[in-house]
Amino acid sequence: DDLERVAAAGKMAHAGAAAIEAVLPGAEPDAARELALRAARLYETAPADLVGAERLYQRVLESDAENIDALGALEALYRSAGPPASAHLASILERRAGIELDPQARRKRLGEAARLHEQRGDVAAAIGAWQTLRAAEEGDAEALGELARLFEAAGHAGAHLPTHQE
Repeated sequence: DDLERVAAAGKMAHAGAAAIEAVLPGAEPDAARELALRAARLYETAPADLVGAERLYQRVLESDAENIDALGALEALYRSAGPPASAHLASILERRAGIELDPQARRKRLGEAARLHEQRGDVAAAIGAWQTLRAAEEGDAEALGELARLFEAAGHAGAHLPTHQE
C-alpha cells in the first residue's frame, strides 16, 4: 500500500509497478495475485504501460481463471484499445459470460462477443458464441435467429439448429 501511494504521488508509478513485479516470483500465490493486480493498475497510470498491465492481468488469470478484477480490467483495457484488440475483447467477454450468474448480462456479453467475431470475419467463432448462448438460454430468439443467419450465409442452412421438439 505504501509503495503504491509513494509511487503514484511521486509520479513514479512505473518504477513502483516494476518493484512490485520483481517480488512476484517469490510471493505466495494469493499474495502474488493481489500484488500483480496492484502493479498492473500502476502500469495503467499516465503515461500508461498497457503491455505491462496486460501482462500482469494475464498472469493473474493463469492462476485464477475467473478473477473478476483481472477480467474486468482486461475488458476495459481492450475496449480502450479499439478495433485492433477486438479478438482479445471478444475472448474476455466470453470468459466473463462463462462465470456470469445474471442471464441478461451473460446474453449481452455473448452477443457482443459474437458480433465482434463476425466483424473480424471469424464466422466460426461468432457461431460458437451464439451456440454458447443458445445452450444456456435454449429459447433465446436472437441467438436462434443469428445462428440461422450465420449458418445460411456459410452455406449450412439448418445445421445445428434446434427443432421445436428439442
